[in-house]
Amino acid sequence: MMLDPALNPFGAARVDRVASAEARDALTRLAGSDVLRAGGVNLIGLDAIRAKLADRWPSKKIRVWEHCERDLEKRLGPYDMVVRLDEVTFLVATPALTRFQAQAACMHALQDILKFFLGESQSRDVNVRNVTSLTGDEVSSAPLDPAAIARDHAAPPEAHEEHEHVTEWKPPLAGRTESAAFMSVARQPIEVRLGVEAVWNLRRDLVTSFLIERAAHPATQDPSDELQVDIAVMAYASQLLQEHKSTGGRLTLHLPISFSSVASVRARELSIKMMRHLHAAMRETTLIEISNLDPGVPPSRLIEVVSLIKPFCLGVLARVRPSKKALDAVRGCGLKGLIVEGSSLGRNPAEVGALMKAFAETARGIAPNIIVHGLEDQMMIELAKTAGLTHASVRPDLRFDQAASAA
Repeated sequence: MMLDPALNPFGAARVDRVASAEARDALTRLAGSDVLRAGGVNLIGLDAIRAKLADRWPSKKIRVWEHCERDLEKRLGPYDMVVRLDEVTFLVATPALTRFQAQAACMHALQDILKFFLGESQSRDVNVRNVTSLTGDEVSSAPLDPAAIARDHAAPPEAHEEHEHVTEWKPPLAGRTESAAFMSVARQPIEVRLGVEAVWNLRRDLVTSFLIERAAHPATQDPSDELQVDIAVMAYASQLLQEHKSTGGRLTLHLPISFSSVASVRARELSIKMMRHLHAAMRETTLIEISNLDPGVPPSRLIEVVSLIKPFCLGVLARVRPSKKALDAVRGCGLKGLIVEGSSLGRNPAEVGALMKAFAETARGIAPNIIVHGLEDQMMIELAKTAGLTHASVRPDLRFDQAASAA
């Protein structure tokens, strides 16, 4: 709810002029986007903290910024965007939330930040504004009324206690499958099975995105064949995005892409050509998951790959092995999330739970989102939440006709 300007200590709708290159890039990505039109872009102001610190602000501001970034990243998903615009303003874009859920999430985050630095959160210090338009490097916003948000949202979206619906409700898109085929480098026909599964945000007990998983038969490890599989994934993503756009809905997709498809120059050119074709849709709706990542890959190489594909998507994640060595190898590489595959964790619930907990503890601090894909069934999602992961999905049925008939 918009605040009466006469009652707002931070003034009426105002325009912030942005200086940093990162902030300018974020504004370019969001200008004209669905999340902006839906009211899912908000500003969080730290004016009260700067005022309280007074002449200590110049020496303390970096610590304040780092704390805010960590706190916001913990609350949000890999598809959300957090960027600092100026000394006291953070922009938060939340495509998976409604306008009012986004406002509540930002308000609760700012209240906790104020309590951390000021010891309390006074209503007059809660400076949250909804972005109304973006023009170049200027942000126009309207102040929000904290009291109205509090009345409409007595608890933050992530505070639900009950989530039995995880096992009772089947999300739309989940369970859909598609097939594709191509001729391998060895001149052998290869079939690709593609399946869609819901990704649960375990902080909010909500489905906030969907994963396109894939399998090839016969299995192949040839980089050229892996590239063809990845192109099939992106083509299917394009189909789903077009279909969803025609219905006016919002959709966030996780797309697994082999490291070999973005590492070598020739394969990367073909992959990026496909990404450019889907550029507008991908930037607002997709997360790239780098898979088949060898722990021996130098961090500098991974950083280069992440920086090259980051402009084409909401963020870059990586599927890693559940070992300290593998996790240390991706530290500081700019990843928005780390993913462990359920197939590497076994099938015994107690063992799976213990391994997920160990993975979450080791991965914490390396990336803000800790994810498991390919769990045996929906009941395992409860284990993932207990283990401290942030997101989880079950294994789609990608059996081929031969395997299905033999089962």
